[in-house]
Amino acid sequence: MARFIARATYCVFAFISVLIFLAKCSVGNWALTLLIAAFALSAIGLLSVPLSALFIKIKNKVRALSKVRMGIIIFAVAFIPRILSAVVLNCDFSIHEDMGAPQSFLNQLINGGMITENASYAAMYGRYTNTSLVLYPWALLFGSSHLSVSAFFCFGFSLSYVAWFNIIGQFKSKDVAFVSILGFSLLWQEVWLAVLPIHESVTFFFLTAFAFIIFWALPKLKAAASKLFAVLASGLLLGVAVSCNSMGYVALVAFVLYAVATLFKDKLTVRRIIYCALCLLIISGAVFGTVSAFKAVGNAVIGDTDGDGRRENTVPYGWSLYVGGNFESNGRWRQEDYDAYFPSEDRVSDDELYEHQKSLINQRYDRFKENPLDYIALLNNKVKETYGNYNYGIRRTLVFAEDGFVANTAEKALPVIKGIFHVIALVMQGLLIFSFSRKKWDEVTPSLWLKAFFCGVFMILLVIESMPKYVTYMWALMMFITVLDGDVLLHRAVRIRK
Repeated sequence: MARFIARATYCVFAFISVLIFLAKCSVGNWALTLLIAAFALSAIGLLSVPLSALFIKIKNKVRALSKVRMGIIIFAVAFIPRILSAVVLNCDFSIHEDMGAPQSFLNQLINGGMITENASYAAMYGRYTNTSLVLYPWALLFGSSHLSVSAFFCFGFSLSYVAWFNIIGQFKSKDVAFVSILGFSLLWQEVWLAVLPIHESVTFFFLTAFAFIIFWALPKLKAAASKLFAVLASGLLLGVAVSCNSMGYVALVAFVLYAVATLFKDKLTVRRIIYCALCLLIISGAVFGTVSAFKAVGNAVIGDTDGDGRRENTVPYGWSLYVGGNFESNGRWRQEDYDAYFPSEDRVSDDELYEHQKSLINQRYDRFKENPLDYIALLNNKVKETYGNYNYGIRRTLVFAEDGFVANTAEKALPVIKGIFHVIALVMQGLLIFSFSRKKWDEVTPSLWLKAFFCGVFMILLVIESMPKYVTYMWALMMFITVLDGDVLLHRAVRIRK
């Protein structure tokens, strides 16, 4: 069982990694796809020797640093450019309904204790309400301004890098983890991504907290009571992640697969089976309990939803399926889609809305039943649009930056910036592909959990609505997987040098 789970996850993730690499190569001119792919892969192979030599020199210099000092350096190097970017750009997201929702809800909760101005929106999109509830303690201490909200995200990303440094340091050299994560945290796209107040980032923070307890804290505990308490705490943190974004459920399923693989990896005993079942029961109960608690609190703080004209009677997950089947815009959101799916009451009455929305979904998928090749083309376009570009944070922040000089300067340099980081992203994806090895496909490590989670999210986004912001934290997860499996790269480089 352990071998089947590990190998199946490994193979699916390998296929997805190659698919994303080709999607990144195909961004722009399709005629250059093979040329770019061949060039990128060749460059990685040719540079492996000097890069490994440089890495070894850097590794020898940082080896003298203690693990605590490394963690402090990572946090400082990650936080300073992020908070400076937040202050200089001074992005006000209030004009954007989605990204402005957390701050708007926070202002109302701090001042009146209730969400009344856009209550129907809060009721329809509970993930934004829950995100504002997560930010509420921070807002009590530092206020609810857009700069304070941005600072929360800067702090969260910086702390997450430190957490993953410690997790990876449990399984790999701390020097490798330090250099890799420090370099990744300084990528401009990652720096500016921290300014965006999106709930996907909050989910990433709490997924990281869950992983930190499971893979770093839990192995250090000896007493059974303290271990069970840590398991409970991890479940509560994962529950917060799920409350802010439903993709957190995929992380729970991925962990169940990881736990089962761990259980069957060694000889089965009654004690191990009971302990594994108990842990999964505690984590699952904590997740669903936390989600229910957030839902109850969210309903309690949302005021009267009448009066703003927003219609709430929708097909469950129908919107995601409807947009996910949109060939014209590659499964991404369009205003035309929204207007068709949520028509005014004078066009479609309340008692007919459900059937109207269901008919739209059926119309979309009838097209693909008649022409299956169209759906294959749609999936290809969705992967290309969602995973192909690496400039989401830079592009979105410029739209809302209040400092015109900085925004205009960055806008002029954006084509160059995008080109540079697209090449960096190609190299990163190529390194991930080069880290695959048959020796790795039976391993049951945190890398297995990350790969299973990534595979699950990828498969879901092939069906429902898909946007670049949905996978912003995926680049970090791919980076962590590469570092966890990175000894393959170093061993190959050593063989080449010999």
